[in-house]
Amino acid sequence: MVVADSLDLMHALVLDNGRRWGEVATVEQRTLAAAVLEPKAGPRLIWLEAPKGYSKSTDTAGLSIARLATDFPPLAEGYVVAADLDQSNRLLDKARGLIARSGLGGVLRVEAHRLVNVKTGARMVALAADAPSAEGLLSPWYVLDELPRWPDTTSARGMWTAAFSSLPKWRGAQLVVLGHAGDPSHWSYRLRERARTSGAWLFGT
Repeated sequence: MVVADSLDLMHALVLDNGRRWGEVATVEQRTLAAAVLEPKAGPRLIWLEAPKGYSKSTDTAGLSIARLATDFPPLAEGYVVAADLDQSNRLLDKARGLIARSGLGGVLRVEAHRLVNVKTGARMVALAADAPSAEGLLSPWYVLDELPRWPDTTSARGMWTAAFSSLPKWRGAQLVVLGHAGDPSHWSYRLRERARTSGAWLFGT
């Protein structure tokens, strides 16, 4: 596959049913993809809530592939963060399937806990929210998977703070949160309510 434009690439990705994403995506999915991949002055902060089976993980894996293949500067590092390494790697597994079915093996190399742009050395890395240290994260792209299920620990909260506070340090950096309303007693609920009511966030359900 010839890779040029990130949105065109997103539309061309082959799903596990053999059809291309652009053939089956709803108007809402297409609108979201356009907002994320061709943002111009659009949102840098995206919070996605959807019921199980809505395809938010597959769509986010596709968005990550599109950005990594076309937009990441050389040697840049994007992050997929979840409650544990197995969970974050599940989203990368979705990406691995899309890469294989779409003939992108010559563009993106699949490794144990990361995807690598063969030409530029840019990569997408799976991390656990409870990683020993999140300090020093600097990235154009963060995916925080199932944030309401992250542990209530100092290190998990620190991961959120490190990712969110680093966004102004990278021009055009974006952060995507996947989740649901969750337990109001969980520390992420306050963040969710802020995202839901703030014009700085694209809040999708």
